[in-house]
Amino acid sequence: MFETEKFSLVGNNLFLDFVNTEKARDGQPFETLESFADFVAWTVAVDLITREQAADLFEKWSGQISTVKFLQETINFRNDLRNLAENISGKVEISEKTIDSINERLKKQSGFTVLEKVENGFEKLFRFDLSDPLKLLHPIAEAVADFLCYANFDFLRKCESAACVLFFYDTTKNHKRRWCSMKACGNQAKAAAFYKRKKQAAEN
Repeated sequence: MFETEKFSLVGNNLFLDFVNTEKARDGQPFETLESFADFVAWTVAVDLITREQAADLFEKWSGQISTVKFLQETINFRNDLRNLAENISGKVEISEKTIDSINERLKKQSGFTVLEKVENGFEKLFRFDLSDPLKLLHPIAEAVADFLCYANFDFLRKCESAACVLFFYDTTKNHKRRWCSMKACGNQAKAAAFYKRKKQAAEN
């Protein structure tokens, strides 16, 4: 029911994986959030909710929400965060408009913490309040807020492929990561470089 394979989870951060729901195909922007089911599938892919929760909630929400309005709000927020990622990677000052957009989502809490008694003591558990699917944007806003407060902006990068639009947070030991993924853009770049060297050698 939910196609989770279509998403590129290469960002090393929930906020960047959300930004990366806009990809590129043949150098042109490509939207992966084409339906309400796509967004629900993405929340499953990033482990915000389980596949079982998703099936129950999709059935509940499908007849109660305006899919067009939901997608518009979701993609508008995603685009605000894409601009934020662009600004951070380009060392451009972050606008008040972007901060306002994040704060608007932070106001809409996605759940609450409860204290439960367990066999060997007590445990704090988080309970999602999923009465409104837009509340699933709240954890993304939390991830952005944490990123802005605690992350090293120098390690937020855009894939070096000119045909790629994906962002990632470089957590490698030497912080020299260049590609969204070695399986995709990395291998293509290596193949192109090999072909170029081979052609130059033949010409000489």
